[in-house]
Amino acid sequence: MLVVALVAGAAWASTAEAAGDGCAAGAAGAGDPYFPGYGNGGYDVGRYDLDVAYNPANGNLRGRAKLRARATGTLCSLNLDLLGFAIKRIRVRNEKARWSRHGQELTVSPRRPLKRGKRFALTVRYGGVPVEFRDLVTGVPIGFTPTGDGAVATGQPESAATWFPVNDHPGDKAAYDFEIEVPDSYGVVANGKPKGTEPGQPGWTVWRWQADAPMASYLTVLGVGDWDARRWRTADGLPVYDAVDSTITGAHRTEIDSSLAKQGAILDFLATEIGRPYPFDTVGAIVDPERPILFALETQTRPIYAAIFWLDNSFQPANGDYVVAHELAHQWFGDDIALRRWRDIWLNEGFATYYEYLWVGAHGGLGPEQLFDALLAGLPADDPIWSVEVGDPGPEEMFSDAVYARGAMTLEALRREVGDRDFGAIVERWARDRAGGHGTTGQFIRIAEAESGARLDDLFETWLFTAEKPPTPATVRAGASGRGDAAAGRQAIEDLRRRLALGAY
Repeated sequence: MLVVALVAGAAWASTAEAAGDGCAAGAAGAGDPYFPGYGNGGYDVGRYDLDVAYNPANGNLRGRAKLRARATGTLCSLNLDLLGFAIKRIRVRNEKARWSRHGQELTVSPRRPLKRGKRFALTVRYGGVPVEFRDLVTGVPIGFTPTGDGAVATGQPESAATWFPVNDHPGDKAAYDFEIEVPDSYGVVANGKPKGTEPGQPGWTVWRWQADAPMASYLTVLGVGDWDARRWRTADGLPVYDAVDSTITGAHRTEIDSSLAKQGAILDFLATEIGRPYPFDTVGAIVDPERPILFALETQTRPIYAAIFWLDNSFQPANGDYVVAHELAHQWFGDDIALRRWRDIWLNEGFATYYEYLWVGAHGGLGPEQLFDALLAGLPADDPIWSVEVGDPGPEEMFSDAVYARGAMTLEALRREVGDRDFGAIVERWARDRAGGHGTTGQFIRIAEAESGARLDDLFETWLFTAEKPPTPATVRAGASGRGDAAAGRQAIEDLRRRLALGAY
């Protein structure tokens, strides 16, 4: 957890604690060994109602967050994640509650214990100037970040705690309602579907968005700015909402518009290959040119993209289609199926990279089969890509080249081992059985073995849990695909690393 200065609160012992009613304090973390302080225990949030007002002129944000949750244990107190801000008041079940703070931990003590299995509402009123996180890999600001014409709130592995109190771990997915009030000259875009605007305080407008599908907290996104918004529908009738910063013009804007216009076609392609329909009821994009946004992220239903992805046209195909395919593949793998623990991040990035390359390969570029051969034949054993245990990479390597590339190669190795038919059945069942919930590496391996009827221990041990270069099959050494040579390997990894260097995705 990011540690910040101690913030004094009204520490107290609740009447429930004093009476010894058998209640306990909710855990101050979700139990993830990578980030022990992320998230919290003892309750499950079903929905967040967020009422936020933001003034770009002075950077001040005031908010009211109402959490509708269920206690998973009998609680004397529970924790929320919130970075910075002054707490004005907290109510639990419409009763005034006490609170204390230490760093990012906001501990709430209700007047009466929260009984196990019972639903409750918790409301926090807060305000101040948001404090940013720093990205683990690049060090760039993430979370609620001011821009030249407003602000964006996005980031991974956490960002939500920079703008609202939250159980900030993907293990607790929830629905969201957003009411965002900004000065009249600004627009707002968020997850889900737009639900209209209404007048706020004089000179301000309230923008409403609704995301009903369960969503991990780091997948929430908020954009305040001068957006060129476009609402349209795919050929299948899926509602699309794209928001592109209005300062992006000329050939750069043409490239972006070209890729965004393909969203429907990309989703159709992915749905066919995965064997499952797109899991949500809307889609779209946010594109921002501001320097703080140096990445793309699969924010649910509305991925956010740095405009820089469309500035390098040396890739094949020669535009940013690949990053759109990657983030849309994440809508199945990472969003609809979320992580239980961050160590399984390859289930997000390996799948998204595999299906990104499948799309690119079908449109004139390198496909996953060619990527596999080129990297395996072309990269020496001491290349850093082979030194990471992809199935448990550690927090420092979560977003390394290895997780993306070797994660995709694991799927290609599986396809070659079991054949196209069984591979398709494995992916379809994975997307079906874990839809709307969570998945782990162990669960995926069990599905792979059940669908193929094969023992796959050695394959997954080699590709996910061995930090060395796997053996190179004779067919790859011989260059059977026509791309299994050292030069092709160097070119393939250079291409992937340049994509990642443009901004993590």
